[in-house]
Amino acid sequence: MKYIEFYEVFLEYCRSTQGLFNREYGILMDYMDTGYAGKGWDHYDPNLAPIFWPIEEATWLRCVQDSGLLKRDILNSTAFLNKHKGLTLEADILEDLVNFQVFLLSTMDRKEPVKIFTAKFPWKDFLVGGERDLGRLTRDRRDYSWKNKVTLADKAEWCYRAIWVGRNQGNYKCHPEFLLEEVPTSAGKSAA
Repeated sequence: MKYIEFYEVFLEYCRSTQGLFNREYGILMDYMDTGYAGKGWDHYDPNLAPIFWPIEEATWLRCVQDSGLLKRDILNSTAFLNKHKGLTLEADILEDLVNFQVFLLSTMDRKEPVKIFTAKFPWKDFLVGGERDLGRLTRDRRDYSWKNKVTLADKAEWCYRAIWVGRNQGNYKCHPEFLLEEVPTSAGKSAA
């Protein structure tokens, strides 16, 4: 699928449904209308931190407030894409991939020092190893973990550390190649 086709369907999803992406789409449209009307490009959200944000950073922050809502809207948008493009992507694989991708993000609702996720599929191998054929992906449980870089309780400080200064430092996510990984053995114990 061409990028333009994907984004056309995604924009239709944002326009025609209710949820996280629909709200962000509305905020972006208002932001563009204000900017193009000559009223400035500053974006301020009092629910984040006392900062004038680049719009993409504020959008990211609003999207990572609740990882459950983010997962739900990603899965809903994927189902929307499947329906509109006649795709037959397996729900089990997509759900595990979405869970894995959201696990890689620093999110406001997950402030544990070490984030842990048990995947049904070997996503690190898939994304880092170069073989990206979903048709050849086999079920192979993996336990992944990474040290959460932003665990602050104060929301404004969390926003500042995660993305304002954290964007350059990589605080906002973990790249798959840096994940710690364990492959469970048949006896139920994990081997490094």
